[in-house]
Amino acid sequence: MKAVISKLQQLHAVKYKRKHPTEIDGAQHSDTIDLNADINSEKYTKDRIGLIAQELQPTFPEVVKILHNGYLGVHYYQLIPILVEAIKEQQTMIENLENDISELISESSGNLKSGNILTNESLDNDVNTPILYHNTPNPFDEDTEIRFYIPEDVNSADLYIYNMQGNQISNSIIVQRGYGTKVISGSDLQPGMYLYTLIVNGLEVNTRRMILTD
Repeated sequence: MKAVISKLQQLHAVKYKRKHPTEIDGAQHSDTIDLNADINSEKYTKDRIGLIAQELQPTFPEVVKILHNGYLGVHYYQLIPILVEAIKEQQTMIENLENDISELISESSGNLKSGNILTNESLDNDVNTPILYHNTPNPFDEDTEIRFYIPEDVNSADLYIYNMQGNQISNSIIVQRGYGTKVISGSDLQPGMYLYTLIVNGLEVNTRRMILTD
């Protein structure tokens, strides 16, 4: 399943009322519906909330059904496993952000212990410290984004990607300074686990892992 959350974000919940059979084109030719149903019953006057089948069809065609009258309907129960995957994907993103926050807190705590947290020196140290963040989303099956911070006075910075056998897959020279991103396309890799490493001025800053799914 490709970037479930981004696909769900394209959908829009709408409020609607069910049409009475007599309001549907071709209803007079159908022998499977009750044309004598009370048009004023709660079944046809109550507001409902749902999704537009035409919006669902391009992204989740398996949950769209064609009704006997040719109209499109939605198998809402088939959305449950899709929502489960979206929750898992979102939870992974949250955990990655929590790890980033924990690292920042840990760095701040180290500065506090050294007594430099409020000094200009400590601020300079923060600015001069390169950082490699967790990629998001992770796992991914389409594209993922690796974020990093490169101090202005750095001479060289490279982002390496390795497979689990230790073979180098790619090397990207990072020209920009400050905060930046590198987008990794899943189409360039085989499904599996990979390591990515930030090297600044010939020294390893950090190594993290990313997972590409089918």
